[in-house]
Amino acid sequence: MSIQVNKRDGLLLLLCFVLGILAEQTLFHGRIGISYIILVMSFYGVFFYRFRQVAFHNTRIGTLLMVCIWVISSHYFIYSASVFYLFNFLVIPFLVLVHVIIVTQPKGFSWHQFHFLVILGTKIKQLISYNFAFIKRVILRLTKGLDRQLVSIIVRIGLGLIISVPLLLIVIGLLVSADAEFSRFISSIPNWLLQIDVTLLVRLFVILIFTLAVFGLFQVLLKKEDIQERKWFKERKVLDGITTLTVLVLLNGVYLLFATIQFQYFFSDTLQAGFTYAEYARRGFFELMAVTLVNWSILLVVINFVKQSHKGLKKALQILLTLLVVLSGVMLISAFMRLLMYEEAYGFTLARVLAHSFMIFLMVIFSYTLIKVWIEKLSLLRFYLIVAVVFYVALNAINVNGYIVDKNIERYEETGKIDVEYMSRLSYAGVEGLMELYDRNPDVHRLESTLNNKKKEMLSQEYSWQSFNLERQEVIKQLRELSLD
Repeated sequence: MSIQVNKRDGLLLLLCFVLGILAEQTLFHGRIGISYIILVMSFYGVFFYRFRQVAFHNTRIGTLLMVCIWVISSHYFIYSASVFYLFNFLVIPFLVLVHVIIVTQPKGFSWHQFHFLVILGTKIKQLISYNFAFIKRVILRLTKGLDRQLVSIIVRIGLGLIISVPLLLIVIGLLVSADAEFSRFISSIPNWLLQIDVTLLVRLFVILIFTLAVFGLFQVLLKKEDIQERKWFKERKVLDGITTLTVLVLLNGVYLLFATIQFQYFFSDTLQAGFTYAEYARRGFFELMAVTLVNWSILLVVINFVKQSHKGLKKALQILLTLLVVLSGVMLISAFMRLLMYEEAYGFTLARVLAHSFMIFLMVIFSYTLIKVWIEKLSLLRFYLIVAVVFYVALNAINVNGYIVDKNIERYEETGKIDVEYMSRLSYAGVEGLMELYDRNPDVHRLESTLNNKKKEMLSQEYSWQSFNLERQEVIKQLRELSLD
């Protein structure tokens, strides 16, 4: 790839280098807090400066993605739910990459087609190629006037040194441990020859990689790709309609029988026996979820691959698919109630609450798929992608740990049962809930000792500006004011 470097590119490279320094400072110095949203704001500041004369397209999905990125980034600053900590660290850069590519593509770009994955891969490939070409050009400028063969040798030696340093550190460390004489010899070498600040090298490497990644991305975003858009999943009707009709009739028959039994259990007093409910719930939840996902797969296969040449056959398939969606809804409700009973028996946990939220997500997916059964022109993939992103963002927007704490305290008021140890592991929201519980009833088993340990732990820690978090600040303030016997 041939490139041209001008003064504007030099300024952009400088801004990207500043972003690289900021990325290293915000993401790799203690727990992330306010630092991530600062980095995102800075990135978009440079992005809008770089493309200030460019007309953005696909603005509706672009605006949605922009809002999602801000909400997820704010999660680090507002809440402290550890379950999203690592996921968001990876999800945010991916969403940012998708967003800047979509808004810089031509108007009417089909972002919801599998073709977009080709565009995404092409941009990443162009980014890497551009950076290699840019580095090569910089080296050629710095070595202008020198013999080309000599420069080539120096570059290859430099590459060998870069590769050798980490290998030598590992090998020498192992040999020093293996042989005392070799260890004494290494110790006799002057210290200044061995003082390699590995941490500094890693930081410089992170800054360099981030700088080149952002710089290369901004340079290739507007580059046009000669890629023919094509449907990766063509409407190939390869399954026989009569055969499919038979399968759906049998499946729906079984599900109708199951639904009848479910109504008998859940709308009568058949299982009003405490632990029997919990046992019943635990045994059936995962099986019901598995069957529901199988039904969803069947729906997608029938919609996309079944021949519907005859009008009467098409109508029969639509009716059976509608019945399949309704019965899947019954199974989802059954699974939802089973899990609810299990929570009432054993308490609310993060895994159980996330399972509940996932079932709500599935209900939305099934509802739209039912509409697709009758209105064929609708795009399932477009809706699925949008709902998945919105669903994930919604989980970040609400305080999941806080919800779990509130539900467990409500359960304690009704049953007198609570898992203090688990509550203490729910980050700062859990500690705040324990303090609220202590105000109501300080005699709860192990509550005072747990709070005392948390108070010593949190008040003794020092936090950098990068880790600033609103929820933690409020909890620390309450802990300072908390008087324990």
